[in-house]
Amino acid sequence: MRASACCRLSFLLLWPLLMGCDGKESAETYHFVNAPTAHRVNLARLLGERLTLVSATDTLELRVRFERATRTSMVLNARSGDTLMRGWVTRHRRLYYFAEPLRDSTYWIHAWRRTSGMVQGLTDDAAQMLALRAATDAGRLPPALVLPVLRADTLFTKRLRYEAAALRPVFEALVDSCPPYRLQTAAPARLAAGEAGAAALIGEVYPNPAPAGGLVHVRTGGAAEVSYTLLDAQGRRWRRGQQLRASFTLPLENVPAGTYLLRLTEPASGRTATRHLVVE
Repeated sequence: MRASACCRLSFLLLWPLLMGCDGKESAETYHFVNAPTAHRVNLARLLGERLTLVSATDTLELRVRFERATRTSMVLNARSGDTLMRGWVTRHRRLYYFAEPLRDSTYWIHAWRRTSGMVQGLTDDAAQMLALRAATDAGRLPPALVLPVLRADTLFTKRLRYEAAALRPVFEALVDSCPPYRLQTAAPARLAAGEAGAAALIGEVYPNPAPAGGLVHVRTGGAAEVSYTLLDAQGRRWRRGQQLRASFTLPLENVPAGTYLLRLTEPASGRTATRHLVVE
């Protein structure tokens, strides 16, 4: 049996055990020490800013954003506004790669594929990273791509090195094992009045969840002037102010972990929109 076929079979056997796991900072994964250096693709241009992924078992409603300055792509939950993935999209030999930078200067990297009207593997970052750890522990990755970590203060003992050619058979097997989704990019014919107002006034809040003591970026969707208020679950006000720009940053210093309500008001029209913000 060819080496690539053996590798694919091994991952197929591991995959069902790993599909239910999630989380980036807390998941027991081996992180990559480097990211792909190829040209960063605009995911919003590739898939559209509003898309629905439909499989045999579930439906995902997503929003896609792109930061031109850093060429960073973001995938958000369309209903909650939560940021699901934030990183750089590249392409190598018919596979796309999504590299998500983490706080310790390492990366999650997973692969996905787009064919005619179908998407496969796009949101399966956690499952692929867990499968890579299992394959590493089982000795199925090339030894040159596995780096020991000698620091005693790190939780995990290994890191991975990304090499496109060496890892392509591995990632191809992982993508083949992901459920295929039918891609729908047409916007819904009608939006509820509240949803339409929120979409127009609050373009984006990221990252969400946000780290305590960090910064949250807010894009207003084109409003010339807005007033903002950050309230906790008891209605206490933690931040308030006015902004004359279409995008601004909201500092979270001294804001404890919890769930908050960010309220934006446009004085010129009186419109108000809210978005839940999680601080952790």
